Amino acid sequence: MATISFKPKQITKKLTSHLHERAQDVVLSRFGLTSDAERKTLEEIGKKYGITRERVRQIEESAINLIKKSEAYKNEQATFDELKDLMHTLGHVVAEHDFLPHVAKDKATQNHIHFYLSICDHFKKHREDDHFHTRWSTSDETAAKVHDALRKLYTNLKDEDLIPESEMIKRFLDHLKDVSEQYRNEEVAKRWLAMSKTISKNPLGEWGKSSSPNIRTRGVKDYAYLVMRRHGSPMHFKEVADAISKTFGKKTHYATCHNELIKDSRFVLVGRGLYALSEWGYKTGIAREVIRDILKKEGPLGKDDIVKKVMKERYFKKNTILVNLANSKFFKKNKQGPFYARDKILSNIMYPKHPRYFAQNYKTNKWQKAEQEFVEINQADAPIINIHENHGPSNDKNHEKISRTKNPIYGFVQTILIMHTLIVIQKGILKK
Repeated sequence: MATISFKPKQITKKLTSHLHERAQDVVLSRFGLTSDAERKTLEEIGKKYGITRERVRQIEESAINLIKKSEAYKNEQATFDELKDLMHTLGHVVAEHDFLPHVAKDKATQNHIHFYLSICDHFKKHREDDHFHTRWSTSDETAAKVHDALRKLYTNLKDEDLIPESEMIKRFLDHLKDVSEQYRNEEVAKRWLAMSKTISKNPLGEWGKSSSPNIRTRGVKDYAYLVMRRHGSPMHFKEVADAISKTFGKKTHYATCHNELIKDSRFVLVGRGLYALSEWGYKTGIAREVIRDILKKEGPLGKDDIVKKVMKERYFKKNTILVNLANSKFFKKNKQGPFYARDKILSNIMYPKHPRYFAQNYKTNKWQKAEQEFVEINQADAPIINIHENHGPSNDKNHEKISRTKNPIYGFVQTILIMHTLIVIQKGILKK
């Protein structure tokens, strides 16, 4: 924080002492130069005197013009020059929320400094807009260059970017052209970055777009993303909750953390309660689904290669991978040795656990699905069963027409259907 050589309250008293009582009160109230240090609005002051807001604005403007023409104003040029030199050292253009705390800690003194900036012609106020916070400058040329560099920096950022502060400063300075070398340093660059409303940093000091949830953290899921990204490897949801509490000072319940991780697509469950970031390449799904996706992408692979690739995408035990790989219903080993995924998965209908499986499916709307599963047998294992139109039981009592083939499964299915018919007939006789 800078040290100033003047006493703000005394200088303000000198500058406003020649004003009429109402004009003096308007100025002091508008700039928060009263004992409560609160800046009053035009409406609040207007109600006090029974006048319109526009009339209050006119009184304020007239009073400031009188101050600039006064002898006291001319006598205090040293004070204004001191503030001007201070702003030069900070980079010629500084955000108001950065400059005032740099000069003084207490709000009352800051209000006096703001008053001097407003009445002195050395300083130009740039009002807040969609891209920048309110800022003050002593050089229009430097201000224009800084504004342009900040806009270019924002344009080149992606929504998901999280950039270390040193890298962000380097990128910013690369966009900043023809600026004195004395201002091309980290301290000044950070002050200029602080002027932007579209670029900011998160609690961990990483920079990005202000609109990104990685920067503007709004809940457990955003804090979880930051701590996991910083950790760099999968974490149990309890570890994540503890890290949030320790890093950000926000107490987080385990159940709440777990629920947020489940709902957010940025996280992937890779083990029992263990989560990773999806951007690390981890995939969702059970073991056989991960194996299947890898084989479809890479082609036939040996057992060891499959285990290595699966372990890169999910946290499975080796035996879990091998047990799933041995399931011939989903995977098959070719003559050369490597495994490959079946094009068509063998259905449970090929190996029914109980005859009632067919009897139940035959009388329900699951028949067509069961029949489709029965037909979709991998061509490498069995001949195709030809299904003609008008198949399956329906309201118009059409019957299935299946051409006989050499497929041994066909005979087994036919036997089960005959058994079901006999059972139905027998139940009908007993009821009578």
